[in-house]
Amino acid sequence: MANILIVDDDETFVLSLVEGLFPGKPDFKVFSAKNGKEAVKMLKAKKIDLVVTDIKMPEMDGFELVAFISKNYKAISIIVITAFGTPEIEKNLNEIGAFQYLEKPLDINVLEEKILEGLKQLSDGYVKGISLPAFLQMIAMERETCTLTIKSNEKIGCLYFDQGVLIDAEYDNQQGEEISYDILTWEGVEIEIEKKCKKTAAAIDKSLNHLLIEAYRRKDEQKKRQEQAAKSGEGEDDLLSLADEGIYVNKNPKEEKMDLKKLQDAIKTLKEDLGDGLLATDIWTISDGQALAGYNTQPKACALFNRMTFQMNRSLKDSGFPVLGKYYMLDLADKKRVIVIPLSDYQWGMLLDGSVAMGLLLNVALPKAIDNFEQAITA
Repeated sequence: MANILIVDDDETFVLSLVEGLFPGKPDFKVFSAKNGKEAVKMLKAKKIDLVVTDIKMPEMDGFELVAFISKNYKAISIIVITAFGTPEIEKNLNEIGAFQYLEKPLDINVLEEKILEGLKQLSDGYVKGISLPAFLQMIAMERETCTLTIKSNEKIGCLYFDQGVLIDAEYDNQQGEEISYDILTWEGVEIEIEKKCKKTAAAIDKSLNHLLIEAYRRKDEQKKRQEQAAKSGEGEDDLLSLADEGIYVNKNPKEEKMDLKKLQDAIKTLKEDLGDGLLATDIWTISDGQALAGYNTQPKACALFNRMTFQMNRSLKDSGFPVLGKYYMLDLADKKRVIVIPLSDYQWGMLLDGSVAMGLLLNVALPKAIDNFEQAITA
């Protein structure tokens, strides 16, 4: 037997669904609730397989109800009733595997088909609930103003919406567009909603649809690279030695307009200029912090300085300063130095020891490295 819960404050509408859904089919039982609070009581009292809910309701609305279900009942399928659906939104929702939604006025035959689809997915062993992209589409469609706290395993982030527009994202003391791409692809999330936006200034200027599609494009590319690496039998770093000098180049980079041979030559030249003073170096993509080429490669350092560069540029911009130029340098303990060259969609980081003379570094090695870096990218 399948138990279906209809949640809507329109009693006439609810009654028509309770009486009209699956007539003469004893394997289906339909329950009803007038708002989210009543629905929560019903969920706690009975085993519900699928929920059909409106958004606009008193006491506890559809957003709060769906957030509650996503946290506590991940195996329940959800169908949302909205007045703002469009073919474009439906296409985007299908592309990212989001929830089902229907527009009012409802066609009861279409609703039955959607319910059967949701129940079939449940019987096939899929854990449904509602995905984060689906919930965000609801926020956008209903032009909601709110702050969402998103939890996934040990990660906790926040998304800030003003009248349905995502204006900022925050995670691990970082914020802005790049952070949104990370949060938007989190899986198995718990969602908490607060009905006010805790940010006033917009740090994101792209539409939610654009952000979602770009986030999943990046995720798909990363997955493809991992699959290619696994097939080729490469190690965890996905790096293969191409020279006796210990220089490494990523054999399966994502499809970038980048001359990997020139990257290899650029690192070789840098190593010749600096000698043993060059302790480690990596060139990586800013989209995912994955190294394309390196010497004594340091994956954790790539991720660290990728975040640092982003945060510095964001802080400089927010404070009214120009963003970073051709490079920046950090003086570390034990006479070590780090230099990072941000260029387009890439960054080149270097770890040096105190044996490197500043004159050689600033007047010879660094200008040559920047020039070789630019040539490799524009090739």
